[in-house]
Amino acid sequence: MGTAHRCADGYCTPLHRWVLHTAAQMRNAHRCTDGYCTPMHRWVLHTGAQMGTAHRCTDAYCTPVHRWSLHTGAQMGTAHRCTDGNCTPMHRWVPHTDALMGTTHQCTDGYHTPVQRWELYTGAQMGTAHRCTDGNCTPVQRWALHTGAQMGTAHRCTDRYCTPLCRWVLHTAAQMGTAHWCTDV
Repeated sequence: MGTAHRCADGYCTPLHRWVLHTAAQMRNAHRCTDGYCTPMHRWVLHTGAQMGTAHRCTDAYCTPVHRWSLHTGAQMGTAHRCTDGNCTPMHRWVPHTDALMGTTHQCTDGYHTPVQRWELYTGAQMGTAHRCTDGNCTPVQRWALHTGAQMGTAHRCTDRYCTPLCRWVLHTAAQMGTAHWCTDV
């Protein structure tokens, strides 16, 4: 598997698809290192000639650590962590598409339904990478949202460490408070 970034065939369909690509394809998805963002503050998915369509917002639409915005074209913040009754900060991820909400998002009831839920596809299978509901996830193949006594954040990897290009970790505010690809071991 490897890493995650938008687009399933080399091209992006904004706000519609999120897939895990192999490590060899990682070059198209990484932290931005130019003026589009500042280290540790924004996450940019580079896809082909496109750049910066998805990153942590740093403006009025959201506050660092608490919200994640997908910027598509002239639109901004149409997809982000919800801050209303639908979820609590750092616990759930809800992409808002256009005027609709939740058309593609992490399920909040433990079940997944096509289009209405957010799925990570691995190989030819569906749901092998997903929000684990039993506290058990395997690195790279599963996506876990830990809440409450666990960690309260979304991340990939079941231990306190992660290897480059393989796992995704969101640290809580008390720890680091930002989303990033870990570069340590």
